[in-house]
Amino acid sequence: MPLKLFGLSTVSLVAISGAIMAQAAGLVEWRQRSIYQVLTDRFARPSDISAHKMPECNAEHGLFCGGSWSAIRENLDYIQGMNFDAIWISPVVKQMQQRTAVGDAYAGLDLYQLEPHFGTEEGLETLVAELHSRQMLVMVDVVVNHMACPGKCDYSTLFPLDSADHYHNSCPITDTADPFILQHCWLGDENVSLGDLRTEDHWVRKTFGEWISQLVSNYTIDGLRIDTAINVEPDFFQGFLDAAGVFATGEVMNGDERLACKWSESIGSILSYPVYYPLIRAFGSPRCDIASLAAKMNAVKQTCVKTTSFATFSENHDVARFASLTSDLSLAENIVDFTIMADGIPVVFQGQEQRQNGY
Repeated sequence: MPLKLFGLSTVSLVAISGAIMAQAAGLVEWRQRSIYQVLTDRFARPSDISAHKMPECNAEHGLFCGGSWSAIRENLDYIQGMNFDAIWISPVVKQMQQRTAVGDAYAGLDLYQLEPHFGTEEGLETLVAELHSRQMLVMVDVVVNHMACPGKCDYSTLFPLDSADHYHNSCPITDTADPFILQHCWLGDENVSLGDLRTEDHWVRKTFGEWISQLVSNYTIDGLRIDTAINVEPDFFQGFLDAAGVFATGEVMNGDERLACKWSESIGSILSYPVYYPLIRAFGSPRCDIASLAAKMNAVKQTCVKTTSFATFSENHDVARFASLTSDLSLAENIVDFTIMADGIPVVFQGQEQRQNGY
């Protein structure tokens, strides 16, 4: 019996893909997929960790919660039982280990080491092999905009980008409408600064190309989600994606399709933030401003290319849970229906099917 989203059988919501999985999955394969997004650290703990060995997880404490690749593998029946045929997992590279909000895994230290809290090389290989045996695809989150720089940044602790010459000078992002500031200044917060990489530099580009080629090849990765793509100049991505050889979608967290679609042209796909914002306004209250949503969808189609390649979503780890915006179950059901049925590649965030309102 299939699992259900809010009481609705997901057989009616998620089309079961009959596509044959390819080793180097491209847009054609991914267009036929429905993705379940997993935060590796926050999804599930492996069964061999007894309850008394780790305290109850509270993401606000800024500690790793114990999720792992083996725990994801143990729960693939749950994911596949909802008829999802692809998963998107957190970045796999080694992260900051200090007490700070790193469980999301976007504060990398070493591109060539795996995050030990998530498991071993064998654990990641086994997860991917199990996914492929089920004819499922795996998308891995990657970060090319920055590396972790806690406190007074010691570049020698970062690898292979271990010199100040590889980074822009530190400056705060004070104007997100200014492309120079957006692409040269540093993200981060009071806990950790994120050193902004000189992605326009030939050596930095070459280094990322070599790394992503090995990552995709070594672990048979099928696709990439590129974090903070809007903070990287669009012309970086052609060489990077040529080296990767697989489909990618980029995070361009901006509602203006005229801006966002500059990255869709260079990457081939973006997360559909231009549609996300009016989507939330349309279904976030009983007033249901469908006219504005329809107008934005038309504007995106007229402005952007290959909009059916966009990743359509109504929740992820960077935005509010829909359940925190409204308790109306019918609105929640409708926004999931839209996510699944709209043009694009549908993405459902872990816990959305259970109406979770936190992480």
